[in-house]
Amino acid sequence: MPAAASAPVMVGRRAELETLLGAFSTGQDGHPGAVVVRGEAGIGKSRLVEEFLARIGDRPAGAVPVVTAFGQCVDLGPIGAPFLPLRRLMGDLVAGVGIEAVAQAARFPAATAALATLVPELDPESPAAGSRADADRIAEAVERVIESLSAERHVVLVIEDLHWADASTLGLLRILAATLRGRHLTLILTYRSDDVDADHPLSPVLAELERNHVPGLELQRLTPELVSSQIAAILGRPARADESADVSRRTDGVPFLVEEVLSLGDGEMPETLSDLLLARFDRLSDDARQLIRLLAVGGVRVADDLLTDAEAGPAQRRSALLREAVDTGVLRGDGDGYAFRHALIREALYARLLAGERIEGHRRFAAALQLRVDRGDAAWAAGAAEHWLAAGDADRAFRATLVAYRAATAHDGLETAAGFARRLFDLWPRVPDADAVSATTRTAVSVELGTMLGEVGRCAESRDALEQSLTDPRATTRQRATLHYILATMGYETSDYPDQLRHAVAVEELLAQTDDRAELGILAGAVSVHANSPIIDPALRPELTARALEIAERSGDALMQASVLWNQGFLATVTGRLDEAILLFERARALSPPGSSRISAVRALATVLRRQGRYREAAELAEAGVEEAVRLGIERAEGSMLRISLGDARYALGAPDAAFAQWDRAFAIVPRMTPAHSRVVRTLALAYTWAGRQDDADRLVRGEPGAERANTEEREELLGWAAYHATTALIAAESAGDVDRRMLIARAVDLMQVVTERRAREVPGLRVQHTPLCAWIVRAAAGDGLASDLVDALRSTVEYDMRRYADVMPPAFTAVARAELASADTGDAAAVAAWTDASVACGGENCPGVLRVYADHRLAIAQLAHGDRAAAAASLEVVIGSAAAVGASVVAAWASALGDRAGAGPVSSNGRGDAARLTRREQQVLDLVAQGLSNGQIGERLFISPKTASVHVSAILAKLGVSNRTEAAAVHVASARDVAE
Repeated sequence: MPAAASAPVMVGRRAELETLLGAFSTGQDGHPGAVVVRGEAGIGKSRLVEEFLARIGDRPAGAVPVVTAFGQCVDLGPIGAPFLPLRRLMGDLVAGVGIEAVAQAARFPAATAALATLVPELDPESPAAGSRADADRIAEAVERVIESLSAERHVVLVIEDLHWADASTLGLLRILAATLRGRHLTLILTYRSDDVDADHPLSPVLAELERNHVPGLELQRLTPELVSSQIAAILGRPARADESADVSRRTDGVPFLVEEVLSLGDGEMPETLSDLLLARFDRLSDDARQLIRLLAVGGVRVADDLLTDAEAGPAQRRSALLREAVDTGVLRGDGDGYAFRHALIREALYARLLAGERIEGHRRFAAALQLRVDRGDAAWAAGAAEHWLAAGDADRAFRATLVAYRAATAHDGLETAAGFARRLFDLWPRVPDADAVSATTRTAVSVELGTMLGEVGRCAESRDALEQSLTDPRATTRQRATLHYILATMGYETSDYPDQLRHAVAVEELLAQTDDRAELGILAGAVSVHANSPIIDPALRPELTARALEIAERSGDALMQASVLWNQGFLATVTGRLDEAILLFERARALSPPGSSRISAVRALATVLRRQGRYREAAELAEAGVEEAVRLGIERAEGSMLRISLGDARYALGAPDAAFAQWDRAFAIVPRMTPAHSRVVRTLALAYTWAGRQDDADRLVRGEPGAERANTEEREELLGWAAYHATTALIAAESAGDVDRRMLIARAVDLMQVVTERRAREVPGLRVQHTPLCAWIVRAAAGDGLASDLVDALRSTVEYDMRRYADVMPPAFTAVARAELASADTGDAAAVAAWTDASVACGGENCPGVLRVYADHRLAIAQLAHGDRAAAAASLEVVIGSAAAVGASVVAAWASALGDRAGAGPVSSNGRGDAARLTRREQQVLDLVAQGLSNGQIGERLFISPKTASVHVSAILAKLGVSNRTEAAAVHVASARDVAE
C-alpha cells in the first residue's frame, strides 16, 4: 500500500460538483455567479475545488477564454495580514492576462494607484495618497478590474479558508459576492464550518450572502457505501465488507481520515485522533521531523524563501528533507512554497510541540520576516509582529506592530488599523521606551483608536477608548482638546446632545487663548458643534456661528471652514430651514477640494432638494456625485450614502428598478452598525413592503438586527424605523379582520407617538417627513372608532405641522395629510373634495409615485362613499394601471379588490355585490357603520352590547368581502345608490 494513500478519483460529491459546474456554465453564458462551499475539517472542500478546476480546463473549443485566480487565507492571528489572499489572487490575474490588461481594466489613475498596493509591478507615477480611505480604494479598484476583465474573459476566482480571512478581505468579498458586478464571472469561496460560530467575523458576511441568494454547498460525511468506494479507489481492489465497516466506523465518513487510516496499512490503529493525523509524520527521519516541526510554526503554507531564511541550513539537505515529507504525504508542493497536505496535520503537530520548540520556531520566523520589513516591505510587518509576540518578545512585537499600524492607516482599512492600534495600546506598558520608539504617545494612539472605531460604527467602543484617554495625566492640552472634540462630534450619531455640548464647551475652555493654527481648527469645529446644538438657546446661535466661521478662517483650513458650514447646514435641515440649508451646503461644496468633503456636501444638497419635493434635481445632482465618488475611488465612503439618496430620488420619480439598483449597491458597501446601514436597510424594507414583498422585508430586517438596534439614538433613524413599522402595520390592517385590524392600527398609533416627544419636536425638518403617515393613522383610528389621548396627540401634531411647517413639506404632503383628516372628520362631499385636491397636488414630479397612487386610491374610496361609481371606476383604473410600475403593488391590489367588491372596477358592471345577503339587523348595523358610528355607539342606538355589535360588524365584513369599516360603508352607499337609480 502506498504511503500517500489518496484516492485517484473523487468519491461522491457528484451533485456538489454539478452545482459548481453549473455556476461556471452560467458564467460562460454571461451571467455572474458565486457559490459558497462549507464543511468540517477534512471533509473534502479543497478536493472538490481541485476537481472543479480540472474539469473546467477541459472546456470545448470556442468557449469564452478562462483566467483563473486563486487566493488562500492563512491563520495569522486575530488581526491578520490585510488583503493577503488578494495579493496572490491579483498576482494570478496579472500572470493570466498581463500587466497592461490589468492597468487598462483599472480605468482611473486613482484605481491604478490603489492596485499598486497589491501588485507592485503596476508602480504608478502618482502613488495613492496615504489616507484611511485607501482600503476602500483598494477594494473598489479590485472590483472594477474584475468587472472589466470579465467582459471578454471568464474570470474564475477561488478563495479558500475564509474562516482565516482578515477584515479587509472579508469586506471586499462580501461586496464581490453580494453584488457580482461583472459578466463572465464565477466566484468560489470555501470555509471550515466547524470553526465559525455566531461571533466569528465571517458570520455576518455569510448571512449577507445568504440574503443575496448566493447558493451554499454543505459537504456531508461519506456514507458507508461511499467509504467503501473510496477504499477501493485507493487500494485498487474492492473493499472487503469487514474492512469497509471498520474504516467507516473509525473515520465517521470523513474522507481525509479515511486516507490516513488506510495509510497505516496493517499497523496498529492509534488511540487518539492526533496520533492518527501524525502517523505519516512519525514515519519521517529525525532530521525531516525537525524541519517539519519548524514548518508547523510557520503556518499551513510557507514560502520557500521564507523557510530558507528561517531554517538557515544547507539548501541541498533541506530540499531532500522536504522531498521526503512530500513523498510521505505530510506536505505537498504549493506554487513557490510548501503546504501541509491538510491543515489538521499542521494543527496536530503544532499542538504536540514543546513550549521551547514553539518559542524558538516563532523567533526564527519573526527574524526572517523582520528582514523583509527592515528592507522596507511593510506588508510583512503584521506576520513578524505575530511571531515576535508568540516568541514572548514584547519589544520587537511592538516595533513590528508599529510598522504594521502605520501601513494599515495608509492602505489597509480602519478595522485592520484599529486592531493594530489596540495591540500597540496594550503593549505600551511592556515597552520601557515606547514613546521614544514610536515618536508618539499612548494617548495619541488612543485618540486614533477611538476615531477609527467611531468611523466604522463601533461607537460604544470608541467612546470608551476616548473617555479612558481623557483620564491620562500625561495627555497634552491639544490631545485633550482633540479627544473632547471627537466625542462632541459623536453626538450627531448618538443624539446625546447634553454630552455633546459638554465636550464642545470643554474644547472652548481648553483652547480659549490659542493662536496655533491646528488648534484653531479644532476650536472652530467645537464652536460649530456648540452653535448647532438643538438644546441651546436659539438666540445664541448667530453669534456662535459667526465666531466658528471667524476662527475657521483664522486657522487657514478650508476643509474646516467647509465643515463648519456643513454643520450649520445640517442644523438648518433638521430644524426646517431648508432654503438656508441649501445656501450653506453650496458654500461648503465651493470650499471643498475634490474628495469626501465635497461629496458630503453634494449628498446633503441632494437630501434637502428631495425633502423639498425637487426629486428630479436631487436625482441629477446625486448621480453626478456618485460618478465623481467612483472616479475618485471613494464610493464606499461618502459615495454609499449618496447612492441611497439617489435611490430615494429615483423611487420618488416612479422608477423603482433604478432605485433598487442604487440601494442594493449601497447595502453591499456601507459599513455595518452605522446610521447609513440603518438607513439603507429600512429604506429597502419599506420599498419591499409597498411592492407586496413583505416576506422579503421581514427577512431583511431579521437578518440585520444591528441596523435598528445600533441606531436608536440617532433621530432620523429613530423616526424612520417607527415609520417603517407603523406603515407595515397599516398595510397589514387593510386586509385584516376586525379585531386584528384594530390591534394593528393601535400599534401604529403607539409607534408614531415618537413624533410628539421632545426629541422629535427639536427636529421638525425630520419630523414633518412623516406627516402624511401620521394623518393616515389618525384617519384609520377614527374609521375604527379608536379614540384615545394618543390619537388626539398625534392629530394635534399633524395639525400643528401643517400650520407651522407647510413650507418645509412638499405641497403634496400637506394636501394628502389634509385629506386624511377630512376623511376622519367630515361628510362624503368634503372628503371627495379634499382627496380630489390631494390627487391634483400629487399629479406632478414633486410627489413620490407611491403617494400619488395612494391618494388616487383614497379618492376612489371617497367617490364610492359619495355614490359616484363612474368617477370611482375611473380613479381605480388609474391606480390599477400605474401602481405596480411605481413600486406600489399593494395599492394596486387594494384598488382591484375594491373595484371587484363594489362593482366599481374599471371592467365591472353595476351590481349590488353581496349587500342583499345581509340580515335585517346587519342592514341596520351597516347603516350606522356608514354614518361613522363606533361599536359602542351602535350598541347604544340598537340596544345591544358593543360586543354583539362587533360580531355583527365582523359578519358584515365577511359577507361583503371587504377588509374594513370604511370599505363596507363605501359598498353600502354604492348599493343604496343603485337601488335609488
